Amino acid sequence: MAGLLKRALQEEGHAVDVAADGQEGLWLATENAYGAIVLDVQQGQMFNFNLVGSRILELLESGSSEEEIANVVSREFNADIEMVRNDVKEFLETLETCKLLKTSSAEQGHNGGTRC
Repeated sequence: MAGLLKRALQEEGHAVDVAADGQEGLWLATENAYGAIVLDVQQGQMFNFNLVGSRILELLESGSSEEEIANVVSREFNADIEMVRNDVKEFLETLETCKLLKTSSAEQGHNGGTRC
């Protein structure tokens, strides 16, 4: 699928990079200024929890707060709420640090020691 999409975009005159996995994609996203990024949230090699990660991204897109996300994930995946709160917070901080999520702390240059 990535090859077809790449070829179609190139035929339209776009420069295209394709990452083999989430780590490479994250590196490319932090090293280059892209006009658009196409992300396969089911790929699962970045955070090693494709179902949970996909659900978190869905909830973010719908405007859910961090606490709402933690509650939904805890309930849907039958997980300890405190553990989920910590994991969701860390996940969102990583997205912010890597400038993949716009928030006030990301815009202020907060990096929390996370490597992108």
